[in-house]
Amino acid sequence: MGRVASDSVLKGIAIEEAVNEKNLSARGLFKYGVIGVVFKDDFSYHLRFQSYSVISPVDAFEHIDTCYDVSSPYCKIPLYWYEGFLSIQSSIDAAVIEMKTNRSVWEEMKSISGIRLQSPLIKSIYKVNYIWFSIYSMLCFSPYMYFLSVKVIREKKKLKVLMKAMGLQDIAFWLSWSLLYTVYIAITSSLLAAITVGEVTQDCSFSEIYFLYFFYGIASIHFCFMLSSLLKQPHITSFVGFFLHIVFGSLGFMTLFEQVPPSLEWVFNLFSPYTFTAGISKLEKYGPTVAAQLYPFSNLYSMLILDSILYLLLAIYFDKILPEVPKEQWDRAEEAIICMEEKKGICHVSLLGLSFNIYEGQITALLGLSGSGKTALLNVLSGFSKPSAGSAVIYNYRVSEVQDMEGIQAMVGICPQLNLHFEALTVKENLRIFAHIKKIRWKEVEQEVQKVLVQLDLTDLQDVHADSLSGGQKRKLSLAIAILGDPQVLLLDEPMVGLDPCSRHQVWELLAERRAGRVTLICTQSVEEADACADRKAFLSNGRLQCVGSSLYLKRKWGIGYHLRMCINDQCDPGLASSLVRRYIPSAVLKGRDGDELCYMLPLESTKSFPDLLGHLDNGLLLGVVHYEVSRTTLADALLKLEGKEDIDHKGKALIPFCKIKRLYFVFTHIAASGMQLWRQQVLAVARVRFYRLRHDGNTLLNLLFLPFPSQTKARAQLRVSGLFPSAYWCGQALVDVPLFWALMCLMFIVVLLFNRICPMEAFIILPMIFSAIGYGVSLIFLVYLIAFMFRKGRTNRYLWSFVFVLVSGGNLHSMFHESFYSCLVCLQESVIIVNGLRKEYEDKRACSIFKKKKKVAVKNLSFCVKKGEVLGLLGPNGAGKSTTIRMISGDIAVTAGEVLLQGCRAVVLGCCPQEDPLWLDLTVLQHLEAYAAVRGVRGEDAAVLISRYAALDLQKCLKTPARRLSAGEARKLCFALSILGSPTVMLWDEPSAGMDVAGQKAMQAAVRSKECAAVLSTHCLEEAAMCDRVAVLVAGQLRYIGSPEELRRKFGTSYILEVKPKDVGQSDALHSEILHLFPGAARQKRISSLLTYKIPMEDALPLSQAFSKLEAAKQNSRLEEYSLSLHTLQQVFMDFGEELEEPDLEGAAEGAAEQRLLQP
Repeated sequence: MGRVASDSVLKGIAIEEAVNEKNLSARGLFKYGVIGVVFKDDFSYHLRFQSYSVISPVDAFEHIDTCYDVSSPYCKIPLYWYEGFLSIQSSIDAAVIEMKTNRSVWEEMKSISGIRLQSPLIKSIYKVNYIWFSIYSMLCFSPYMYFLSVKVIREKKKLKVLMKAMGLQDIAFWLSWSLLYTVYIAITSSLLAAITVGEVTQDCSFSEIYFLYFFYGIASIHFCFMLSSLLKQPHITSFVGFFLHIVFGSLGFMTLFEQVPPSLEWVFNLFSPYTFTAGISKLEKYGPTVAAQLYPFSNLYSMLILDSILYLLLAIYFDKILPEVPKEQWDRAEEAIICMEEKKGICHVSLLGLSFNIYEGQITALLGLSGSGKTALLNVLSGFSKPSAGSAVIYNYRVSEVQDMEGIQAMVGICPQLNLHFEALTVKENLRIFAHIKKIRWKEVEQEVQKVLVQLDLTDLQDVHADSLSGGQKRKLSLAIAILGDPQVLLLDEPMVGLDPCSRHQVWELLAERRAGRVTLICTQSVEEADACADRKAFLSNGRLQCVGSSLYLKRKWGIGYHLRMCINDQCDPGLASSLVRRYIPSAVLKGRDGDELCYMLPLESTKSFPDLLGHLDNGLLLGVVHYEVSRTTLADALLKLEGKEDIDHKGKALIPFCKIKRLYFVFTHIAASGMQLWRQQVLAVARVRFYRLRHDGNTLLNLLFLPFPSQTKARAQLRVSGLFPSAYWCGQALVDVPLFWALMCLMFIVVLLFNRICPMEAFIILPMIFSAIGYGVSLIFLVYLIAFMFRKGRTNRYLWSFVFVLVSGGNLHSMFHESFYSCLVCLQESVIIVNGLRKEYEDKRACSIFKKKKKVAVKNLSFCVKKGEVLGLLGPNGAGKSTTIRMISGDIAVTAGEVLLQGCRAVVLGCCPQEDPLWLDLTVLQHLEAYAAVRGVRGEDAAVLISRYAALDLQKCLKTPARRLSAGEARKLCFALSILGSPTVMLWDEPSAGMDVAGQKAMQAAVRSKECAAVLSTHCLEEAAMCDRVAVLVAGQLRYIGSPEELRRKFGTSYILEVKPKDVGQSDALHSEILHLFPGAARQKRISSLLTYKIPMEDALPLSQAFSKLEAAKQNSRLEEYSLSLHTLQQVFMDFGEELEEPDLEGAAEGAAEQRLLQP
């Protein structure tokens, strides 16, 4: 060291010697200006400097290639030179060389100068932490991408189509979602920035890191917008978005190892995940100071903002051109709406060669069975879909021309088949939003909203959230949205489905009042609805137009007239009765005989012969006739005759006749599986359903990558009430999920074995790992099932908990699901269903009740019983509590108070058809029937025979059709078939015929009449109520009347209904005076202005022969075009007392017991 001390570099520096390295440290090595040299022998040594004088050698190599061309104040690498490290090292090396070689190299050492060079590829392993940090940062925004994909595409498929048809601009739709999620992104970015600053990214300000996260989050949601416009499927969009973020985010880590060429980096920067991860990587690689010079934050922000704008523009562009709409040549028309040679579809033709005109000032109704093309035509006219060929013009605006759509949107109001509104908003808020979309002036919005609320009797519900409304009330809301702004053209698709009779007539009056100078097109399967409010009816069958005309024209064309029903005793000769009828009316046809009742079809043209025939019967000249009734046929008969299904009631050979059902029921009772055999059959059935869903879902890869949560659908509740064991359900699910998870684990092991040369694995480890994987798969699957109990939203659970399991190493479950059991009651043996003091309360979700925990009572102390073989019909207006009652009986919702006893115990097999279709969308009709047959214990060979018996419901033609492709009517037919499959002892039907065509309703009614079970039927169709043994009328959750339909009609229907249609509306007053002259006690009803309706007391209408004589005489004076005289129907009775029962203050009713009072006639 003496030779070293003589060097000019070290002159003037004191040198002290220490015995060992410990002594050296004790003598103040870490003081400022002290440098230690430790010799192990004459040649080996190492230097000891203070930590601030030099940097880590590994870190030095790491940063040489990043700051070799940067000035020294911004780079720590030159510390080796400026702090004396290299001087001392070179001096000691020169002294050692001189001692060994006796040759001085001091001069050569002094001439050495330092040059900063790039380093070889040497990276420290701790940089992996920053890679994981970047991945976690991206995963924090992934849940937003999933939820946004699902919600945006769901709203695009439903609400966006409707809102766009009303004038919504595309940019407004996308910006509304962007602004909403910007708030979420801002909150998440703040939390991530607060965690990151000072811990992971040092020397960076909070604002710099915050805006990095914020702009990346905005770019991510806009990237999701673009994918949703391209892919159209929510779960595929979320998966592809997640996959692309991981892939391009991983490419950003290349900047840690290689210098990416500028041209390639510009291409990669078009993907925001690369820009984000590359920015973080360069921040960590260069350091905050150097990165600010080479890669400023402003450039990073600019790229993310540019990506956001680009993604948003592409989303709007793809949404417009996918699928591309072919433009057609159009011709002008003078009619309000003209359809010429309309064709829709390529593989499936919904409309074929359809041509007809729709005129201003008229209400036109489209009629037809399910699948006849009514909704397809309405979708074309509303712009929801485009025709493959042909033309459609509305007031000279072409439907398929983009430039004409704005004019169409300004004049068209649309009520689609599905209820489309915002569930989280109140009724008034929904109307306000759609009023603004329809471009109603701001000053007029409130006035228009209040007018619509009054017109549709929604004033009391204006502050109720849409998700709390009943099905009929939601339908009213959809109709209110359609008529907002008083549109010139009104397109209504099944507008009255689910409405009670009073509400239906209220809507009919509203449409009749506003039809002057406007165009109204109604698509309906209710012939009564079309007959009551439509001026012209168009019948569609298999996409073809069969006929168009008024009710009178169609009835005459298809030979529809009156039904004469005679109740006879043993003294009457049926042949003699038929001869008598044909003597007066030769064209009369005997339709059939049902016990002691003869039914004749009398043509409409023969009304002039009615007085003579009825006078003969009134005088008792035909022996054995107890009494007779004359009723007017409806358009339903014309529709069935048009379709060739008029005898479906009598000739439904595909349905099992009553005697055969009775016989088969007892056969199946003895041969049906039970005990362990039934449990195994149910397990296999559930496993088969699970396998079918995975096969048809198309998201098998998602099920491999994410946790296979069981979906929470209405179908599971339907299986439960059908007798499915809970253990059989979960074991059947696990029978598919566990092997699926094991398959994923096997793939992982295969990958590990393929890379065994890189990561060697001992042979004795493989077998324990396999057993561990088997146990892990089973335990994880059942852990997922446990989580599914506590968190019921399956789709959310799948992705949320997958991220939780990845990001968090473990967790504790603090709650368990438990089911409350109801105690059994001692009851009458003959009653199968006993309901005692049933009560249901909900929290009031009115907007004005935020701070008041009010309770909404849906059902108030309801009590009744149903015997075996009896059908009880539940009637009442919308929101009366009918659906809630059925859901409580089935166990779908818990009761607040009261008890339900089914056949003496809780474990009873139910056949339930709820209001919402409980179907698996990807399973076919046949697979549904097979699954439910297996759950109900029907053996395989017997199930095939039983399923083949449902041809009258028109299910044979769609057995191979997935549920998602069924029409609304076909889906209801399937749900009804599932409810009666296997002959359950208790059946619950909640509006089973809603959306069904006439043929389906007839077949369903025939099946209901042939069942020997205890059944509860909730309905708005009075024809269905008429076939019930008893009916119960509910109003505001209270039972107000219970009894047989005949008793109800006899007690309250003591009158006849006369409907008169004047030839000229201007003669209505004169015709009204003449009717009062003929029938002094006649009372005019509030019905449609063009159709005068009167209630005539029984004493004025009898005898019928005189009544028809008076009407025929009035018809001859050319004042009335047609008339109809029939006995007071059950529907008219219901309308009469429905208004009387609506009391303004029902909250003050007694809480202890339900007040059951009979109505006063």
